[in-house]
Amino acid sequence: MPAERLSMRKTREILRQKWVLERSHREVAASVGLSVGAVSATLKRATEAQLDRAGLEAMSDDALETLLYPVKASTAARPQPVFPYIHVERKKPGVTLELLHLEYIEQHPSGYRYTQFCELYRLWLSQRGLVMRHEHYAGDKAFVDYAGKKPHFVDPATGEIIEVESRSTFLQRVERSSGRSTIFVLKGSGSGGTDFQSASMALDASVKIYSYRVDAVHQATFQVGLSI
Repeated sequence: MPAERLSMRKTREILRQKWVLERSHREVAASVGLSVGAVSATLKRATEAQLDRAGLEAMSDDALETLLYPVKASTAARPQPVFPYIHVERKKPGVTLELLHLEYIEQHPSGYRYTQFCELYRLWLSQRGLVMRHEHYAGDKAFVDYAGKKPHFVDPATGEIIEVESRSTFLQRVERSSGRSTIFVLKGSGSGGTDFQSASMALDASVKIYSYRVDAVHQATFQVGLSI
């Protein structure tokens, strides 16, 4: 914690009592209403600045303050993260802020730590300009999308690795917490043209997701009714 900066009037009085009256640290501290440590620190600053009685009397308050409390040279600015690049990379499957921070630290070892890195990124996001604000009401709507990074399973009979689509839905519940359910869907053949198999699987996944949410809302409503 940095030491308290004394007024030049008290600094002059401390030095006067020490150099002219030759009083002890404790006596000076009692006289000016400061601690013994503050008196000692003031004497130390004067000694390090090679200040004497004659120089003190000839020096203005501004010059004395500059001499005893020099402004330290500011440390070199830390390299700033390139937030437009970070924002684009974050949208890629499997990319997180933690991974982007590790990449940043590899390039700039003296850069910001993870917490400050995230705070600066959030600040940058807040200053990007106008955004479209969506009002979400509990139980009003669900948001359904496929996950970008596809999971897979191994066919125990053939050993074939089969990728699946992970279709998730988020629905604001009655208590305004976010509920989530996930359905895994086999990938279509991808042979071109209209993929009716993929379309039917997507519809089937949607039916299962909404059925699950309706059952969950019904169960929650029933529990609320019992508690009344």
